[in-house]
Amino acid sequence: MPGKTPPAIINRLNHDIVQAVNTPDMKQKLLDFGTEAVGSTPQQYASALKSQADRYGKVIKDAGIRGD
Repeated sequence: MPGKTPPAIINRLNHDIVQAVNTPDMKQKLLDFGTEAVGSTPQQYASALKSQADRYGKVIKDAGIRGD
């Protein structure tokens, strides 16, 4: 979502997406693709993304990987 998306819209989309991924049919389709969806709040998702960026950013820096 664009950074200036109103929280009410983000929360509504989050609610609808969590409902969709928690249906038995969708859960099975995702498992067939080798993934599992976890319904969470937008804040939990942002926190998880930041944590991964911090962790993998350190790995990339320590390995000297460059995106030339």
